[in-house]
Amino acid sequence: MKDEMKEQILNQLDPIKVGEAFTSFVVSQTPNDDLMSYMESFRQKFRPFILKKLKEKSPPVVDGDEIVKQHKGNEIKRELEQASTRVMLDLEQMIEKMKLQKNDWLEIFSEIV
Repeated sequence: MKDEMKEQILNQLDPIKVGEAFTSFVVSQTPNDDLMSYMESFRQKFRPFILKKLKEKSPPVVDGDEIVKQHKGNEIKRELEQASTRVMLDLEQMIEKMKLQKNDWLEIFSEIV
C-alpha cells in the first residue's frame, strides 16, 4: 500500500510547479550582486540575437552610399541598446516583484505536494 501511495503522490506532482519552486529556490538563494552579474551576462549573450533580428528587418542599403549605411548602422545600434535595456528593466522588475525570501520557494513547493 505504501508504494501505491508514493506513486500516486508522485503522479500528482505538476512538473511545471516543481520547476517554478526550483527556480524560486535558486533565485532566493543567490546574492543580489550575483543576480545582477548573471543578468548582465545574459544581456551580453542575447544581444547578438536581437542584433540579427534588427538587421533582418532593416531594409537593405544601396551599395556605395556610405552616409546611409553609417546612419542605418547607428540606428540599429541605438535600437539594440534600447531593446536590451528594456529587457533588463523587465527582468529587474520581475525579480523585484518576486520579493523572494530564503524560504519562499517552500510556499510554491507546498502547493504541489
